[in-house]
Amino acid sequence: MARVSANSRRGLVAAWTEKQVESLVDDNMLRGSWAEHLVAHFLEISERVPQWSYFDLQDRSGTRISVKQSVSISPRFAVARTAHAWSPSRGAEGEWLPVGDGYGYWCDLYVFAWLNRAQSEVTLDEIIDPDAWLFAALSRSAMAELFPGTVSDGVVSGQRTAGLSAFGRERFRSGRELRSAVDALGGSH
Repeated sequence: MARVSANSRRGLVAAWTEKQVESLVDDNMLRGSWAEHLVAHFLEISERVPQWSYFDLQDRSGTRISVKQSVSISPRFAVARTAHAWSPSRGAEGEWLPVGDGYGYWCDLYVFAWLNRAQSEVTLDEIIDPDAWLFAALSRSAMAELFPGTVSDGVVSGQRTAGLSAFGRERFRSGRELRSAVDALGGSH
C-alpha cells in the first residue's frame, strides 16, 4: 500500500477535526473538553495535564483545576465527592490516591462552565462562542461548605449534582472576568 502524502494526512486531520467540532452539539464529553479549553484560555493556562489525571487543568503554580460544564436553561453540575482519585504520578502505572482531607474533593479549584440556553436546541455557533459561556469558580473548601457530605472508609455521602440555585446565579461571570474571580479566592485557589 502506498504511503499517504503529507497533504492527504492534513486533509484527513481537517475532516476529522470538522467532524469533532460538529459533534459538540450532541456529545457531552466533547463539550466538556471544549469547556476545559475555554477555561484554559481565559486563565491563560498552556500546560498539558497527564492523561487520566483526576484534574483537568493545572496552572504554573501547581493549582489543580476541575472543570464541569452544563448546557441548559436549568443547569445541573456534577459535585459528587470521590473516595479515591487516580494520579498518573508514577507514569503509565499511575496510582490510587487515598482520601486526604475527608472532603472527597481533590482539586484546589473547581470551575463551572454554563452555556445558558434560552431555547431547547443548542447550536454549534452558540457552543463555540466563548462569550456565550458563563463561569463560576469555587475553592475546595467552598465546595465542602456548599455541598456537605463525607468520605469515610471508602463510602461517599452527600450531594451528586447541583443546580443553579445551589451556586447562586450571581457567582457566574463572563470568561473575561474569570481570572479576577479566581484571584478573589486568594490566588489560584
